[in-house]
Amino acid sequence: MIRALAACLAAVLAAGCGTAPPAFNMSTSDFSKAAADDLCTTYGFRSDRALEARAELVRRNLFSPAEWQQIDDKLVVAGMTECAVKAAVPLGLGERTPRKGVAGEDIGSDVVLRCAVAPVLCPYVRIEFRQGKVARVAPGPMYR
Repeated sequence: MIRALAACLAAVLAAGCGTAPPAFNMSTSDFSKAAADDLCTTYGFRSDRALEARAELVRRNLFSPAEWQQIDDKLVVAGMTECAVKAAVPLGLGERTPRKGVAGEDIGSDVVLRCAVAPVLCPYVRIEFRQGKVARVAPGPMYR
């Protein structure tokens, strides 16, 4: 009986260790423990807690004053990190297309932002990410 109980307890504990951490919730999460990517997204969406997200990004010293100026101006330029772009515009609402190299390896992705999502970047804009940074900002395809 004790062995069965011990085995049951071990199974429950092992199952608990294998669970994924709770998903980030910009309304309730502790920003001091949040991933930088989540903070950038929160700031980019200009949510109710955007200023808290910015304060935590500043505390972590993730962006230079010049980068903050680009973010606040919603300006996307070559060389920006994906996190900086997410802080500048609501990148998560764009349409992402993975890109492959000649040998089939992942080389980055392209994101097309529509005018309804990011009116400051109209007409449609395609942001090309390579190795985690903006490689190019170009006109995107027109959507009907």
